[in-house]
Amino acid sequence: MGRFLEFLPKKLFLGLILIIILFYFGSWGLNYLTNFNNKKIDEINNKINELSEEYQKQALGQDIYKSVIHFIALDNLIKTKKVVSPILTRINLYLPKNLKVNSISIDMNKNEISLNSTVSDWLEYAKVVKYFNSAREFPDAKITNVSFDKDKYTVNFVVTFKISQYLSQ
Repeated sequence: MGRFLEFLPKKLFLGLILIIILFYFGSWGLNYLTNFNNKKIDEINNKINELSEEYQKQALGQDIYKSVIHFIALDNLIKTKKVVSPILTRINLYLPKNLKVNSISIDMNKNEISLNSTVSDWLEYAKVVKYFNSAREFPDAKITNVSFDKDKYTVNFVVTFKISQYLSQ
């Protein structure tokens, strides 16, 4: 081995030894940093688990309260329910055939229905107004927002009326 060192220049040999020593200390430092970070991660995970358990214990006490409130609300809805589907099927039976309904809004709190509607001309509009004023199926009918669409030559309006016994049966 002594002959091998004779052929190698001393500066190159010292440079290689220095590089090996730097790699050793670098790998040791990275290993230390990795272990340090793993310990921090474990501490944070433990803290997260502790807080999660604490919040779960707090939420358990509130779950019973929330469940009772939801049960009371559902019970109230069941007792005071008004089914919309029969109203929608029956309303079609009583509406004039010349009336085109663009949209329907049902307000169960006010017990009202609003129809955003269209008819082909002013004569048809007059027939619809007369029908809604005289029909017993549509009590307290009010026609608002009347406008004429110049592009389509149609009359647009909104009809609002109370939900009658004929519609809700």
